[in-house]
This record gives sequence, C-alpha cells and structure tokens, in this order.
Amino acid sequence: MNGLDPNLMTAEERLDEMADILAAGFSRWKRKETKKKQRKENDSLDLPSKTRLHVSETNTNFGGET
Repeated sequence: MNGLDPNLMTAEERLDEMADILAAGFSRWKRKETKKKQRKENDSLDLPSKTRLHVSETNTNFGGET
C-alpha cells in the first residue's frame, strides 16, 4: 500500500493496491476465524476423535455376583 493519490496512479497500480488491501483483509479474517475455532475446540466437552471407549468382557459383572 503506497498511499499515493489514486488519480496519480495507473490502472494497474490501482488494481495492485486493491489486491493488497483485499489480501490483507482476508489474511486478518482467516487468522481470526482460526483463533475462534481453536478456542471453540478447547472449550468443548466432546472427546477427541482418537479416543475410544470400551468395556472389557472380563469385567462386566456390575451386580457384585460371582
């Protein structure tokens, strides 16, 4: 971003300036969304996808009977 008066810039320079501004805005938005997603994942009570819950067949007697 060069700060020149757009009237003194060529069409190509104006397009480059707009592309720089849009790219900076998109990058800022993407960083913000990534931070939101990370925060949401950290606050979740869900189990990670790699966690597996299982019950051993040898230890299924919950009633106290043998």
